[in-house]
Amino acid sequence: MVIYGYLKTYIPKDGWKCPSEVSVFLSDKECIGDYLSITIKNNGRFSIGGYFIRVTNESEEIATVDLSDKLLELEGDGGVKVRNAVVFEAKSSNVLEPGESWTNLFEIGDLGLGNSFKIEIIPLRFQEEEEKTRLIVCGEAKISEQIECPV
Repeated sequence: MVIYGYLKTYIPKDGWKCPSEVSVFLSDKECIGDYLSITIKNNGRFSIGGYFIRVTNESEEIATVDLSDKLLELEGDGGVKVRNAVVFEAKSSNVLEPGESWTNLFEIGDLGLGNSFKIEIIPLRFQEEEEKTRLIVCGEAKISEQIECPV
């Protein structure tokens, strides 16, 4: 019983949480040949540091294909792939402020998605928790959208 009382102090009571006012939407999406350009707009009340992006060609299926591997590096602030996510800067900071937008380009030609597929985006934040910067997933702010590309 003494050991239990000692060990329970090491277990966090609440998990790390993203603020409920985090929100994003796709303000623009465009298929350009074998490429997909998306623009994410932060319409929430907190800045964000990046996002997870997954796709599927089945409209009823959960998106499982990670698109972060297909991120094209552009000149300037195109974003970088970190831990299966797209982050806006490599220095673990929340740079996309409320009201701002960010555009990324992905190469999707070899995925066999066809001209209609579903995309899911989950924003993420870097937060100070227990004196460490942690990557926090904002699962409650997940968005899903059907993409239609011209043939």
